[in-house]
Amino acid sequence: MAGDDHLLPAGDDHLLPAVPSTLVPPVDVNPYPLLSVSMGAKPEYRDRPSVEVSVLDALVDRAEDGMTVLELRAVVDSDIDEIEQALSRLKDDGLISVDEQAGAVRIHPKDHVIETNPAPEADDQTLFDMLRERLGF
Repeated sequence: MAGDDHLLPAGDDHLLPAVPSTLVPPVDVNPYPLLSVSMGAKPEYRDRPSVEVSVLDALVDRAEDGMTVLELRAVVDSDIDEIEQALSRLKDDGLISVDEQAGAVRIHPKDHVIETNPAPEADDQTLFDMLRERLGF
């Protein structure tokens, strides 16, 4: 790789060539991960197969914008056939809507599926809860 010398960092201690910043896509990272709340689907819709629950949770997390099938495929840990079957069942049950926006098919959860007041899980203790428990307040 004679022409790629400009990609190497200065010094003899390099192991890998540096990657030009134009090839690295920006990463959307939440700077406050402890403050983010993933709402998820309401409990009454969670007694379905795991693929359907995963699809619903992903859609609820992006309820306003919706998702394409390819975006769902990137988030849900199942093959495309299982995702398409889950989408078909969810649509038949009236839990999702499918709209065409700007030439792309977007999938949205129905409003009645979205948990508006998620209850904190018993395992999720805040720092204040742990201190209060330790100090006996």
